[in-house]
Amino acid sequence: MRFVGDPMKRIEEDVLRLLRFFRFFAHYGRPPMDPAALAACRRMAPELVKLSGERVAGELVRLLQAPDPASVLIVMHGEGILRPILPEASEFGRLRVMTWLETRALVRPHLHPDPIRRLAVILHADAEGVDAIGERLKLSGVQTDRLRAMVAPKVAVARTMDERAARRALRRVGADVFRDLVLCAWAAERAAEARMSTAETAAWIRLLDLADAWQPVQLPVRGADALALGVPRGPAIGAVLAQVDEWWEVNDFRPGRDQCLEKLRMVAGAAS
Repeated sequence: MRFVGDPMKRIEEDVLRLLRFFRFFAHYGRPPMDPAALAACRRMAPELVKLSGERVAGELVRLLQAPDPASVLIVMHGEGILRPILPEASEFGRLRVMTWLETRALVRPHLHPDPIRRLAVILHADAEGVDAIGERLKLSGVQTDRLRAMVAPKVAVARTMDERAARRALRRVGADVFRDLVLCAWAAERAAEARMSTAETAAWIRLLDLADAWQPVQLPVRGADALALGVPRGPAIGAVLAQVDEWWEVNDFRPGRDQCLEKLRMVAGAAS
């Protein structure tokens, strides 16, 4: 795959063609890349900062949807192409595993190639860094929030967590985010260890099964119940309900309304 005509002139006419070269190669090309095209891209890479974030993001998202985006991104990283637009990208081994999980390793109704998830696994960033990326690439609020949820998670997901801990995490972040976190953690572990035992693989699959089966749960008591027990309106209601909620969560959401009312009565009495 090569540019039509002189690569430098084509890129000078529209710098976006630089990114399109790599995107098209990711989807349709065969190694090796054309040396003249690669040299022109390397030379013109600093000009990428002149592109709008929307145009850059559009090309990156399409590239990340390719069958093997990691191979092309590694070349872009090595040639300095990513530095002006996405310097936080460095974890390409995790992307290889994520691509394998999404397309070949697993067949699940909720799993499909996902460019935002693939973007998350290549980043070395914190929550503030994700916000900077979202602003630079002009990502939507939904995309930025989802990226932050994976890169700087509110809950820790690990293969060794038991089902009770998994259900607590599911309640806090929801099934979709939990599924993303499982896949990201799995990709990171597999990228670091290369080989995994059957038992380790089964443990990750068990967490995905829990996400697929998860039904949201809600504390059986409300603020009106606290008021009926004499808790004054205002912050006090939230405080006593939070204590009951924590107890309910620790007990794996099993206590019913009567038990939760009794716990609320005890907490309200202690707070009065």
